[in-house]
Amino acid sequence: MCLDFFMAGAETSSTTLSWAMMYLALNPDVQDKCYQYIQNLGEKEPSIEDATKLPYIKATLMEIQRISRVAQGSLIHRLTKDTKVQNFEFKAGQHFIINVEKFLMDPKEFPDPQKFNPDRFFNQGQIVKKDYFVPFGIGKRICMGETLAKNEIFIFFVRLLQKLKIEPTEHKPDPENFVSGITRIPNAFEIKISERK
Repeated sequence: MCLDFFMAGAETSSTTLSWAMMYLALNPDVQDKCYQYIQNLGEKEPSIEDATKLPYIKATLMEIQRISRVAQGSLIHRLTKDTKVQNFEFKAGQHFIINVEKFLMDPKEFPDPQKFNPDRFFNQGQIVKKDYFVPFGIGKRICMGETLAKNEIFIFFVRLLQKLKIEPTEHKPDPENFVSGITRIPNAFEIKISERK
């Protein structure tokens, strides 16, 4: 069970960071704003405690998770007993998958959903919580690795931006160039990485 936990968490976290590198290269203004916030840490290595001091970083990561839709749907779940929800009746044994992408790309909840915009989660220095932000699923069967993934991604993201600048090359990455199976993974793309002085 622990092996499953770490294998599943490692793949989705690394995929999220791949999307992060792509979106930072394509959005230098967001990258610069993130870096300005990160400079408040100085040379100190980031820790989980720093998350509350860096709300714009959290908002940017939330937008990366929303727009990249690493998990477009939940894993399959099966009813163990007959269930009624409002006027709908479902028999035991029925299989269900949550359409996570529907939530994350809903134009009513996230206007202009194809546009990368961390400010939709950031207002007056505070994180804006949204009910439709469900990259880890929803309900009782939410991903059990959510906390581990959030912490891991935050630390890697901050440390990368502390030390490196990410830029596009003449072959700009295309967010529509991906492969989708259980997870949505960007195809190989080019970016330029340079050390921050």
